[in-house]
Amino acid sequence: MSKSPIFLCGSALAVLQLMLSSASAETLSAISGIPNAAEYDAFWVIDESVSSARTDRVVAVVPRLLEFDRREDGSERIGVQYAYETGQPAFAQLTASLRLAYDSSKVASILEFIRGNSPGTGTISSALPGSLKYEVSFYYQEGGTYKKVNGSVTSAGLQSSVAVSVDLSDLSKSELLTIFSQSNRPDGFIATVSGGVRIVAGVPSSMTWPEVVNWATSKKILTADELNKPDSPQVMLENTKRRTMALALGPPSVIVDGPALVIGWPTATPENQKIFDELKSKSDSAEYRTVSEQYRRNDFVSVNDICSKFESHVVDLASGEAGCGGLTR
Repeated sequence: MSKSPIFLCGSALAVLQLMLSSASAETLSAISGIPNAAEYDAFWVIDESVSSARTDRVVAVVPRLLEFDRREDGSERIGVQYAYETGQPAFAQLTASLRLAYDSSKVASILEFIRGNSPGTGTISSALPGSLKYEVSFYYQEGGTYKKVNGSVTSAGLQSSVAVSVDLSDLSKSELLTIFSQSNRPDGFIATVSGGVRIVAGVPSSMTWPEVVNWATSKKILTADELNKPDSPQVMLENTKRRTMALALGPPSVIVDGPALVIGWPTATPENQKIFDELKSKSDSAEYRTVSEQYRRNDFVSVNDICSKFESHVVDLASGEAGCGGLTR
C-alpha cells in the first residue's frame, strides 16, 4: 500500500499549534552563584526566536526584600495614630509606604559577576520583568494564629511603592502595645511577588542539530506524537530543536502507515529532505526545560518595636503626645 499523504488541515494545524504554544510565554532562566543572592534573584531573559549564538543578553534582577519607603530626609514612611478615650469608639490606624529594596550598586555588582562568568558574551543589560507584580497585606498574631488585615492595596510594578492603610481599631490598647513594643513577634507586612512568566533551567545540549536530524530521518514517518515525546531520552531534552523542526516542516498530515493512519511527516520527500539538510547546518548550543509556569515569592518586613524605633511616628490623638505612652495607661 502506498504511503501517500492525506492532508487534513484543521486537526493537523491544531497539533502543530499545541507543539508551539509554550513558545509565547516570557521565559526566564535562573542564574546561580550571584553576589547578594539573599537579596536578589537573577535570570537570563530568554528570547527563543533569536539564535543562541547571539552575544547581547538581558538579565532580569528581581528584588527579594521588602522595606519601608523613605522620605527625602531618609526617615521611613510609617506611622501609627490611635485614640482610646473613655466612652468613645477605639481608633487605631497603621499607615506605611513600602517598596521592594533595589540598590543600584548591588545590582551593578551582580551584573559585573555575570559578565565575568559569561565569556564571549557581548553587552549585558538589566531589566525588570514587566509581567511581575506585587501585593501587600498585613498580618498580626492573635490567639496563637495569624490574622490577615487587608489594606487598600492594589498590585504594583516591581519598582513602584505601595501605600497601605491598616485599620486596627478592633484591637485593645494592650494588644496594640504588644505588637508595636515587642521585638520577638513576626507581625508585619507580607508582599507577594508573582507573575505568569515561564521559568526554565538551562541544560547542556545533549545532541547537535545533525544528531537530532539523523534521529528524525532514521524513521520513514516522523509522527507528531513522537516529535512531542521522542523515544530517545537525549532528544527528549531538545525541546527547542523539536519545536523549530515542527515549524520548519509545517503542518503535519495524515499518512497511511500500513494498516493504520498516523499524523506526521514523511521524511524521505525531496521537500522535507531539503528542510532537514537546512536544519543540520544550524548551530544552536543551548536547550531549556520548564521548571515553572509562574514566579511566586513572599517578602516580609516587621512592624515590631515601632514604639522605640519610630517613636516620633506614633501619635496619641487623644492627648496629642508622640509615642506609645497612651497605650500603657
